[in-house]
Amino acid sequence: MKRRLDAGPLIAVAGALLLLVSLFTAWYEPSLEAWDIFEFLDLLLAALAITGALAALALIVDLPSAPDGRWLGWSAAAALVLVVATLLDSPPAVGDQDIDVGLWLALAGSALMAAGALLGVARVSITFDVAARERRDRVAAVRAEREEAAADPAPRGGSLLTPDEAPPPPPPPEPTEPLPPTRTETKPKGDKAR
Repeated sequence: MKRRLDAGPLIAVAGALLLLVSLFTAWYEPSLEAWDIFEFLDLLLAALAITGALAALALIVDLPSAPDGRWLGWSAAAALVLVVATLLDSPPAVGDQDIDVGLWLALAGSALMAAGALLGVARVSITFDVAARERRDRVAAVRAEREEAAADPAPRGGSLLTPDEAPPPPPPPEPTEPLPPTRTETKPKGDKAR
């Protein structure tokens, strides 16, 4: 039995969850979360992430009370625009504080939501087979070879050749004469010949 699973909604659900998690991490230093910085934008981003996740899940499985799957693209686009606008123009509450990991997670999450929505529109899907695999029969030659090997195994660490068939050992190397030692005499520096 083959099952077709759309890749786009799965990626969008992962992005929506990442966007939700980012709201609870520090967006600006020192440890300023989205809940501390914004008055309304944090609630709007959370609502967009939840709507996007439910719309994507509605495309994967049949959820009776989930929003229509068409909401995924709109919520992903709105979340991406809001996060990019926050990245480009810091809110007045943070002043000149540096950006922290939460804002980057929000950007990645909203981008994943948008990418998942685009893949859903493009109908990119993953197909996998959930049926048990059939056991294949071996070719007769391979089966006969395995049966023969099982009936007459070679001893471990030994040779398949009998002692009569074994090749003769290699001849010993021929002796060579050692070279006579050479002696070089050196005169110390500064010593003049007499």
